[in-house]
Amino acid sequence: MSSNNKDGAVAGDTALLFIDVERQMQEDVKYSTLLAQLSASKKYSKASQSPQWYAEYQSTLEALGWIAVRFAFADIGDAKEKESADVVVLETAMGFLSRSGYDVFESGVNALREQSEPRKILNHSAIDGKVADFRMGICTNTEGNASLQLGYFHYSVSKDVDDAMFFKWGDGDVKFTQGNQTMVLNSNIYAQIRDAVIEKLGSAIQEYIRDIEL
Repeated sequence: MSSNNKDGAVAGDTALLFIDVERQMQEDVKYSTLLAQLSASKKYSKASQSPQWYAEYQSTLEALGWIAVRFAFADIGDAKEKESADVVVLETAMGFLSRSGYDVFESGVNALREQSEPRKILNHSAIDGKVADFRMGICTNTEGNASLQLGYFHYSVSKDVDDAMFFKWGDGDVKFTQGNQTMVLNSNIYAQIRDAVIEKLGSAIQEYIRDIEL
């Protein structure tokens, strides 16, 4: 992987890791996924209305030019046996990423551990009391289109969450569900609405997006 250019960013409740992706395509992915989050959150609560929130999120992504296979969450029965959320996230990522993709994913998790600013943005968007809901994935350029392998992580615990990615379970119950999917952004479709997306986001671009130094 040393010959690849790697970049990272947090866009709201989603951590995105880019491998050999040009800047314009990175911005397209960040802005479109952020707009889908904000649109869904205007209508539904991720904590108490997760199915409705995700349906709206997916619908908005598709309207913006993303082609995605529908997914379903699955329970992780042994999450409580792990020390913290990041351990579960990393073990889950092994199941849907290639070895090289996983290495970048792991480096992104480690970078978030050390970098307070992007982690603060992720926490602000991902945490709602005793519930955390966030996404993290790997983006590559596939024949001129952004291809995103995205993991979805949702958990609820018996005390307030203070760090979405690195929360330590301690005592009490843990219910952890996860899902993943591969999505492709049609660059021709998105190019026609790029300016409108940027205009609609406005100041949210500065408010919700931070780089992750890899």
